[in-house]
Amino acid sequence: MKKHILIALAITIASTSLLSIYTNTTATTNDSENQFMHSNGNQLIVNNEVIKLRGINFNNYHWYHTGEEIITSNHHSSEDYAKVKEMGMNVIRFQMNYKVFEDDNDPWIYKESGFEWLDENIAWAKEHNIYLILDMHVPPGGAQSGLPEGVNLWQNRQNQYRLGGIWQAIAERYHDEPTIAGFSLLNEPVPVSHIDEWNALAQYITDRIRTVDENHMIVFEWPLGLYEQFETYNDRELVQSLLDDDNVLYDMHFYHPFEFTHQNLSWMGTADGGIYPDNTRTSFPDDLRWSDATFSNPTTPEGYSNWNYYEGELVKNTNQNHILAVPSLVSGSQIGSVFFKNIIIKEYNQDREFIRDMTVSLHPDSGWETWNSAGDATFNSVIKNGEDVLSIKQTPSQSMWYSVDQYIEVKKDYYYSISGEMKGKRIEAYGYGQIRLDFYASPSNTQVTKRDKDNIENTLLYWTQFATDNNVPLFIGEFGTNNSTFTDEKGGLIWVEDVIDLFEKHNLHYTYHDYHSSDAFGLYSNALGLPDENTANNELIDLFTEFFNFSL
Repeated sequence: MKKHILIALAITIASTSLLSIYTNTTATTNDSENQFMHSNGNQLIVNNEVIKLRGINFNNYHWYHTGEEIITSNHHSSEDYAKVKEMGMNVIRFQMNYKVFEDDNDPWIYKESGFEWLDENIAWAKEHNIYLILDMHVPPGGAQSGLPEGVNLWQNRQNQYRLGGIWQAIAERYHDEPTIAGFSLLNEPVPVSHIDEWNALAQYITDRIRTVDENHMIVFEWPLGLYEQFETYNDRELVQSLLDDDNVLYDMHFYHPFEFTHQNLSWMGTADGGIYPDNTRTSFPDDLRWSDATFSNPTTPEGYSNWNYYEGELVKNTNQNHILAVPSLVSGSQIGSVFFKNIIIKEYNQDREFIRDMTVSLHPDSGWETWNSAGDATFNSVIKNGEDVLSIKQTPSQSMWYSVDQYIEVKKDYYYSISGEMKGKRIEAYGYGQIRLDFYASPSNTQVTKRDKDNIENTLLYWTQFATDNNVPLFIGEFGTNNSTFTDEKGGLIWVEDVIDLFEKHNLHYTYHDYHSSDAFGLYSNALGLPDENTANNELIDLFTEFFNFSL
């Protein structure tokens, strides 16, 4: 365990009361109000003391088809609350499916069995001095997270009314229960048309809750982005906003780098994502976006042409937000074929003095990807006379090969060019082939980094800046890395330790994802029944226990 993490934690424990849960609901009005957690600037307060939330998610098998299946699933028992307490945690993000409370064929009629299930879990949490954050993980209209099934929440207004009704019923029943820290309105919202769809729905639900409950915090999770518009998932200015309420905990999820934390998941079809840390792997800023290209570079002539060397234009990078450039091999509007080989990128300083060149590999293992603006083109990779050759055939509009893996970091006022050989076959008068350098920018001017703790911190600070600027508390409702990263020296344990160290450093509240699930992220990974000690991730449990229970 890293010494500086433990010292920081010891100071925090020594100066704050982490588990001040009072259960006497007959106290005076002021004392009763103080029992409830509430936001105050960027802090959370309970019983007039600052509290830091550190805990874990219970997924409760929320993906089961019926509420009865969820209630009887044996996902956990009172003993598991005791284990959470033993690890030194003080909160559970409790994931729920609306079907526990309401059936689609009988909407607006709330099932007592669902509330009895919740009553039982509240009693277990109270017994072990654990807070609950109730999280609506599956709403009427379907789970979000960009899944197709979730679109129905946004396209059917009745589903939104039903979601508001369920939350009002929950709030009314538990308005005087301080074991509940807050109500997390919706997990990973992905609205369809505009981000304001979620802001409006969240405000509607909040207003309904406030008609029966002024005590509990609202946990407002920022949306991932817009459905099937994945470029919006990296736009913090689009997705981050404030809720009109004076007792809000803001929520975001953190799985960076995603290709590491979500590698080798059968249900996602993800590939091996490497190790952590890894100085051979680069990580790009979350706000990285295409900006410009060398559109004036020479193009292939009409008809047939033999291999010719095409010298690219030397361009000055005048945009301070440009951080990298990547090679792109472009084919435009033609029924023939364009072939590419021997590509070189050159860099010159502000005085046009040569600095370096980079030979671009055209081997298929060197990270080449394809893109079409419309329709489908035919992309081929072959070896001719010992040379790697890429080609594009029958391009309806514009198509390209590009390799982000073979980027060159660029500097302001430096000069760059890309050149190489092309030949054409049956190129029409309005068609062309072109070797192009595409520039990518980071509006926040965040640089390309290696896969390490510094990169994680840079990414974290990018996403937490809004909370800092607005002086509001921030909750990382989910963070974690899947079970396969704790094997074969992948570095999962190092990743978790680095991440919680940074959460502590930047005063964030957080819950690990999650406690019990198979082929995913669970501390316990058996598929059925109560958590099995034989499937426990003991190294991670020991890490949490040592971290959260350390004292001077």
